[in-house]
Amino acid sequence: MDDTPAHQCPLAQLLAAQNYTILLVPSGAAALQFMALNLPDIVLLNVQKPGIDGYALCRHIKAHPRLCAVPVIFICANDRSWDKVQAFTAGAADFVAHPIAAPEVLARLEMQLTLGSLRQQLEQRNLERSAELREATEALHESRELLKTIIDSSTAIIYVKDLDGRYLLANHRCQQLFGGASGASGDMRGLSDEDIFPPEMAQALAGFDRQVIATGIAIECEEVRLHGGMPHTYTSVKSVLRDSNGNIHAVCTIATDITERVREEAILCELNAMLESRLSQRLPEYVPQAP
Repeated sequence: MDDTPAHQCPLAQLLAAQNYTILLVPSGAAALQFMALNLPDIVLLNVQKPGIDGYALCRHIKAHPRLCAVPVIFICANDRSWDKVQAFTAGAADFVAHPIAAPEVLARLEMQLTLGSLRQQLEQRNLERSAELREATEALHESRELLKTIIDSSTAIIYVKDLDGRYLLANHRCQQLFGGASGASGDMRGLSDEDIFPPEMAQALAGFDRQVIATGIAIECEEVRLHGGMPHTYTSVKSVLRDSNGNIHAVCTIATDITERVREEAILCELNAMLESRLSQRLPEYVPQAP
């Protein structure tokens, strides 16, 4: 940006010869007015300008949310260190001193334009990645909510314990039956079986967990848990959960109450035993006598 007519400005002639589209403005105020409506790819700025000097204009540009990413290259009449310090302090991307060497200024200009293009690509990619991340997060949240709804609606008890035997997750049915046993207001997270069940029962439950952790193989077993003041028998399927490295970090259990079935089987066994006893008592009456 210079107050010299384009045909009298060697730098403008140089850039025009390289097919750059350029616009020369006479003052800092005119530059700000132009950039209020147009976003340039780069700004070449003289230090000495009418009204607002180059340093002040650069600070205005860098303070503007829409313009702050536009690179500014100062064109100065000398190569003094103090001028460079002021330029870079004001936010300049580069500094070129007279006399201007065409290869140098073109190289510096091309570098800033390339960096600007890469920055725009990076910002666009970041926006795309942010959108993708939001979509993935929303999808994950929906999946978790769906999974929670499924396990909470199950009549089976479903829970996950870490390797120290503390509950990481328990579905609604599990919380409903066992969560209030330790006065934990139904929340079993962080508790162990020792906090919920009598010692002997807790030790038996922990023993099955240790077995599946030691082997890494899913097992099916029968466990006894106390709720409603009565022991209940559950058939439980236990399996390990592994992290991304394949290391076991938790045990998942899905258990179904089979107390009624066990009771019915016990009654059936008792009836069969009574029937066999009566048959054995009456059997001699029907054995034919030897001639």
